Amino acid sequence: MAQLIEMGGGHFRVEGELDLHSVAELARESARIFPSQREKSQTQAADIVLDLSGVTAPSSAALALMLDWLARARAVGSQMQINHWPESMVRIARFSNLGELLGLAEAVPEKAKAGP
Repeated sequence: MAQLIEMGGGHFRVEGELDLHSVAELARESARIFPSQREKSQTQAADIVLDLSGVTAPSSAALALMLDWLARARAVGSQMQINHWPESMVRIARFSNLGELLGLAEAVPEKAKAGP
């Protein structure tokens, strides 16, 4: 089971296994990250920082959640920075041609291939 932990100041940390079930739970919790339209009109959109260093056993559903959260951030006028991508998520994203869309081009450099 995964948890969304509020660290304060627009910083959040995701911990635990990101499978299909836990991603659905986190998607429901996204109201904690993204203000409603009413709240948005009362406050200026803040930047959001998401730390994935506590994520274990991520699946492709985790990538779908990150895409959703990035879109939600843009919709409320915020920027979202995702840090500490698990290596397996990076591999899935690159294999699915989502690396650029998720901002992985510079965030996580590819390992250099060993020569013969």
